[in-house]
Amino acid sequence: MANLQGGPDNTTVIVVRVGGEPRQASTDSQADVVFPASDVSEPFVPRFALMMYYLGRLPWAFILIALAPLLAIVAILLHWYEMGTTALMVFISAGLAMLSGLVGLMVQSFRETQSTKNEPEERSLQVYRQTPCPLDAATYDRLVEAAKTLEDSIKEKQWEYDAKSYQDRIKQAAAQLKQHRLVEACREQCRAMLVLMEAVHRYRGKNEDFKPMW
Repeated sequence: MANLQGGPDNTTVIVVRVGGEPRQASTDSQADVVFPASDVSEPFVPRFALMMYYLGRLPWAFILIALAPLLAIVAILLHWYEMGTTALMVFISAGLAMLSGLVGLMVQSFRETQSTKNEPEERSLQVYRQTPCPLDAATYDRLVEAAKTLEDSIKEKQWEYDAKSYQDRIKQAAAQLKQHRLVEACREQCRAMLVLMEAVHRYRGKNEDFKPMW
């Protein structure tokens, strides 16, 4: 279809199937497609792994910085009650907490800076040309003309092809067109062209130089 619309080169086609169902009138949803609920139960996560996950999400740098003055106050109170050794240990812990918090902030800032630098630059989508591809009578006529051109070229080169299958597809396409079923007519016409293309691929393996006009 893309080549028939004027595509000069190879064409990549991506087919996507949406696995949902059309939204029913009674469904309380703004979506056009509703996906069924999955029967798969939630995976089991060990408590230790879950605990480590939530601990890892805590802002430890800020917690340590906030904890440092509290430990310093405790150290002062312990010194006031003449518990010098314990006060010294608590004061050292306060200093280590403050130092660890500052180092954590520095590491976090460095990581954020590096991640910002490594993020790829967002580029806007460049659409070079847009072409509508409706299935109308003109498209069907072009498919018929393309198939006829391909058939004439095959006959000229005296290549063998499944003429019966090809003619059956052509007749089915014409019958569908008479019933105003354009989609089915185009589908059968394309299937007729596939019959011809099977012969083309079979003979091109014998170093034949074939350049289809369509």
